[in-house]
Amino acid sequence: MAQLTAHHHPPLISLLRSIVAQALGFGIGFAAQSFGSGLIILAVHSIVAGVAATKLLLSKPWVILNAALPFALLVAVDPSMPFWALPAILIVLGVFYLPTFWTTVPYFPSSPEVYSKVAEQLPEGSKFSMVDLGSGFADLLFYLAKERPSGNYLGVELSPLPFLVSKLRSLKYPNVTIRYHSFWKLDFGEFYVVYAFLAPGPMVKLWNKVEREMGEGQMFMTNTFPVPSEPTETLELSDTRQKKLFIHKT
Repeated sequence: MAQLTAHHHPPLISLLRSIVAQALGFGIGFAAQSFGSGLIILAVHSIVAGVAATKLLLSKPWVILNAALPFALLVAVDPSMPFWALPAILIVLGVFYLPTFWTTVPYFPSSPEVYSKVAEQLPEGSKFSMVDLGSGFADLLFYLAKERPSGNYLGVELSPLPFLVSKLRSLKYPNVTIRYHSFWKLDFGEFYVVYAFLAPGPMVKLWNKVEREMGEGQMFMTNTFPVPSEPTETLELSDTRQKKLFIHKT
């Protein structure tokens, strides 16, 4: 069983740890009020909350959220700010983070090291298809589209902001398709390669789906989180958060 690392906490745990980070930021910021203006206090609050979130092993998006929150509150209470500023911030945060609460899969991108490891497993010259389950901003797929141009790549994503950005970026890649879609509704049998970088929670259910739908000559790769089956090959990664790439060949 994989341990929860910096980006793999359930959303409720991340929320509780964020509250602790904000409490520390507020406390130290309040203590620093005699040393400077309101903006300095906010800056102290922001820095302390961001550092605390990091020390509490929250993911990069949660760290950014904690660091930005004091300034978002300033927008909320400062009458000189335009009326649309706070709703705009809330909408951006909402479309980025809310899907985590029903998918239980937080956003965290695959590292560049993984890109090259995955590319090494793909055929050169011959046609094949690959799907990235929860493709985020689809940097992995865009890299592979250039390194292995004979492949056809599908990214499925339920977080609106990464989906919209990656959808627009995909317009210049004829062999990359981005869909706003749940991967549970896909037939994995249609793909030569299925790649996943998710979270511990769905891995057993995901492996059951792989076993049902994938057959001989197909490949399933999972970044960091193992499934309940011995992999064909395990590639070690140097990233402190992404440690292994598990490869299952059927």
